[in-house]
Amino acid sequence: TGPGGMPVVESFQWHVQKRARIGDVKDGLTEAFRKEEDLDEEVEEEAPAPSQLRAQLEDVSAKRRRLVQEGALLARAERCAEALQRWEEALVYAAEPRDRAPILEQMAQVLLLMNRDFDAVRVAERAAEAW
Repeated sequence: TGPGGMPVVESFQWHVQKRARIGDVKDGLTEAFRKEEDLDEEVEEEAPAPSQLRAQLEDVSAKRRRLVQEGALLARAERCAEALQRWEEALVYAAEPRDRAPILEQMAQVLLLMNRDFDAVRVAERAAEAW
């Protein structure tokens, strides 16, 4: 308490934080945006282990089967153009005529659905030749 029984009130002040100077900010930015040739080599890419590499690779017959299944799924969803693309790609991986014939038959059926009768007949003939 102060004179006359009055409580003493402490003075109130705002504490303002000082902003960083432009020079300090520039130093931080130059560190963040260095030229590529000034960067140290931080990460060295390594080749995957051979066991992992083999697991990542897909053999030709598995890829062909996967593409054929994707094409069938797309055809059922009435995405015929995409299905034809998958089957065309699957034909690249089908070396044996017995592997090519079923793919060509599916393509002919989808071409009929798309009202591309002439193309369907030509593909069906290729399927018959493959058998």
